[in-house]
Amino acid sequence: MKKEDVVEELRKIDEFKSRINTLIDQGYNPPKKISYDISNLEKKIKKNFSILSRLSNKQKIAVILFCIITVTFLLLIFIPGLNHWESKVSNTPKTMELMPVADTYVERYVPNINHGNDNKMILSDQYGPTNDYDARGMILFNLSKIPSGSTIVSANLTLYYEDYNGTNPIGREITCHRILENWDEMNVTYNTMPNSDPIECASTILPGYFTWVYWDVTSEVDDFVNNGAKNYGWMIRDYKEPWGGANIPQQYYWLSEAKNFHPKLIVCFNPP
Repeated sequence: MKKEDVVEELRKIDEFKSRINTLIDQGYNPPKKISYDISNLEKKIKKNFSILSRLSNKQKIAVILFCIITVTFLLLIFIPGLNHWESKVSNTPKTMELMPVADTYVERYVPNINHGNDNKMILSDQYGPTNDYDARGMILFNLSKIPSGSTIVSANLTLYYEDYNGTNPIGREITCHRILENWDEMNVTYNTMPNSDPIECASTILPGYFTWVYWDVTSEVDDFVNNGAKNYGWMIRDYKEPWGGANIPQQYYWLSEAKNFHPKLIVCFNPP
């Protein structure tokens, strides 16, 4: 028996600790007794390892046997439970809540003005007293933390609807469209806004009170993560029911500057 045998037992402990830390990073907390017992064992082995050179051969053999037997015994007790937790984690969908990397709006009434510093998004149909009331939101999220090959269980884009101007927009259908070109939050205007898919990928009906509203963009996120589609974000519009008169119902939604009510993309997925 050699010092290398003790080193091998320490390696096994390091591997076990790494597996525990991975579980903790994924939101699971194994019983504290496991970490406590393993840490104490590691300290004892390192202490014995440090005095090996001062021991007789018989004493060295006894110390090394102690290390091997103790580590083997503890791992036999703990590894089945660890395997169970890892299996549970691997079969449990992960939920990720993302903040926008860019969000703003553009409006036809002031077609050359950029709203990148505004803290609210305005949405409006085009046809009010005149035909220049069109206001559209734009929002982009970084999806790089979701690994390619993941099964996207659900993905919901959510904005906080916080006020309106004019007529109450209750019951209006607000649509979400895939943006097809690059854009810059601090430079985009109505006259320079990127093209977007004219067919909405999702829609929601506005309630009669101020609250979070959601668009189901599961298939969109799946395309971005797994199918090579370019992610330029989404455009939010109110165009399905032309108003055509005074007191046009304009809506206000908080943007990323809002501390507790910023837009979110909530993605539930199973990693590959």
